Amino acid sequence: MFRRDPIKIKVNKAFDLGSGYGALGIVIAQKIPSAHLTMVDKDLLAIRYAKRNADLNSVSDRVDIFGSVGIDSIEEKDYQLGVSNIPAKIGDSAIEEEFILKPISLLSKGGEYWFVVVNALNRIIPRIGNSNQIDLKQISKRVGHSVYRYIKK
Repeated sequence: MFRRDPIKIKVNKAFDLGSGYGALGIVIAQKIPSAHLTMVDKDLLAIRYAKRNADLNSVSDRVDIFGSVGIDSIEEKDYQLGVSNIPAKIGDSAIEEEFILKPISLLSKGGEYWFVVVNALNRIIPRIGNSNQIDLKQISKRVGHSVYRYIKK
């Protein structure tokens, strides 16, 4: 994700929505030392392992990891970066509302939201962008998955 089209903004605050065990958020904490990460997931076991992985990777002092259904428990705004690996089987409207529209509302001007989807969801991402007048740019497509980016104007 970072090699082909690197993030060119200064990142002080970032979030990882549906962080799971921390694969995306912990890498961001390692690659962008200026960033403080908010990582949320609905799965309590995933949260436990994300905390353990943050400790093992020496980034636990720069991450907050807690349970949340979507962004409901995130109280802050003005994030410069957000990431998510969007779950495929939650339904089109949940993907649109909970994993695209609500997360981009957390971004500051110029903030970027990067998300991964299984290729089967490529059928709805352009429709979501068009119907909401938001530019969801496909950055990469590989076997099985695609990466998209949104920059808040």
